[in-house]
Amino acid sequence: MENKCECEIGEDSGCGCPTSAGRHHGCGHGNIGMQASDPVTMSQTMFQKAFFKALFDLKVEKLKKKIEEKWGSNLDQAAEAVVEASGKEWEALGSTAQAKQELYSKLANILTQKKKQ
Repeated sequence: MENKCECEIGEDSGCGCPTSAGRHHGCGHGNIGMQASDPVTMSQTMFQKAFFKALFDLKVEKLKKKIEEKWGSNLDQAAEAVVEASGKEWEALGSTAQAKQELYSKLANILTQKKKQ
């Protein structure tokens, strides 16, 4: 049996409809007129979507904890290295911008002066 997205956009199209065990639950995009006139169906769909989003978010949080336990100190060191290098790049950009502004001012001054005769 083919798993067809109930929203008629399609499971593979990135419509965001939740799936589980190969079953697509649909989001109602294709039948919005019918759902808008049926608040119970709309509410049910919204709760189903919220359930799967909450389940996904919970899984993300669980993984974050495990990743922090396993690689937290390495990630902290890597983040520190990135912040340090990015800070140096940012400071260099400031110096470059200042030099460009000075050149601009000098050129503007030279080009706006009257020719000496």
